[in-house]
Amino acid sequence: MKLKKILWGVGLTKKTRTELSDVLYESARVIDKNHTEIDNLPFDFIANMISFGSALSGDVETNYTAYTIDFLGQPASFNIVNKGLFESFKIGDNVNLGYRQIYSVTCDYVPPNFEKKVELSKTLSGYQFVSAEKIK
Repeated sequence: MKLKKILWGVGLTKKTRTELSDVLYESARVIDKNHTEIDNLPFDFIANMISFGSALSGDVETNYTAYTIDFLGQPASFNIVNKGLFESFKIGDNVNLGYRQIYSVTCDYVPPNFEKKVELSKTLSGYQFVSAEKIK
């Protein structure tokens, strides 16, 4: 108990974690689509792709094609790189957008109770795309 109090006193007991909400849905609209081809990718980009396991065995491709689609919703908007979504929607399509809210939660001891940490703050830090379905 005394050690926890000392550690708390010098700020070493505060912990921050990430929490995701349940999936939420809202109406959104496709506002932009882009198809970009990049020839001769820089070496550092290729090296990062390999280190993240994106390249398997064999030769490394130096060409890259990006299919991006932009969804405008309220409060969440997304710029997604995904060929399947790119091919599924047209600019102006209305969609039912599924997403999760990402929260940053900070917990720490509150004197005189050093037995259990309590939630001090919970801040919305972003959104995680889940799905998009065309509204007919």
